[in-house]
Amino acid sequence: MISSIAHRIGKFIAYQQVSRREFASRLGYTSSEKINRLFRKDGAKPGFDIIADISNKFVNLNVEWLVTGRGEMLRDEQAPFTPSEGAAQYVSLKNREGYERGYDKPEFLRRLPVFLFPGLPQGNYRMFELGGRGLYPILQDRDRIVGRWSTLEDVSEDQVCIILTREQGLLVRRIGGREGGYLTIRANPLQRDEFPAFRLREADILEIWEMAFAVTRYLPELSGIRLQLAELEASVQAMEERLKQKGI
Repeated sequence: MISSIAHRIGKFIAYQQVSRREFASRLGYTSSEKINRLFRKDGAKPGFDIIADISNKFVNLNVEWLVTGRGEMLRDEQAPFTPSEGAAQYVSLKNREGYERGYDKPEFLRRLPVFLFPGLPQGNYRMFELGGRGLYPILQDRDRIVGRWSTLEDVSEDQVCIILTREQGLLVRRIGGREGGYLTIRANPLQRDEFPAFRLREADILEIWEMAFAVTRYLPELSGIRLQLAELEASVQAMEERLKQKGI
């Protein structure tokens, strides 16, 4: 049995009066396999990228209906955007530039894909796809980070934040303290040359999202600095045992 979301994709394809091959072509795919597999394999669901591609191409599609089944298939252009409880709009690398220009425009925000995360505390959430290794090894390239909307007054020091700025666009970094109208952006301790610390003018910040959690395809490994700390801890414990044996 195909999944509910695949069924709704099929319904929208039928509404467009095109074949799956033509639908895939309109999304820019060289093959229709990404679409066909949704209807061939029981329970198959589209990934983030497919939903983002559909919503970016077909701006009249109600993405909340596509993901959750709520509301009408086609969105009301005049309706204000109000995210559902537990929902997070998704900003992929493909539409990052558009987000930097349209972050405060309801007509743009309504076109963003929406994903549900049951159990989210009350708040306004947005999910961003990471590009690069600015937070490696904590987060990897192409991971997704879900941020909760915050303010400079409320955001916690030493937290990972997504910051939209006037001059540098979107930044995803760990922050430090505030002083004299500036916010400290901390360096990545493992890549200080590529991602050094710097001070960001608070007047340059358009919005800030504090990390709630991350969606990753990578399982954590005991490597790098974590491995070094584990080895150091083991060495200290061994030294303590030897000192005890000698009565020191």
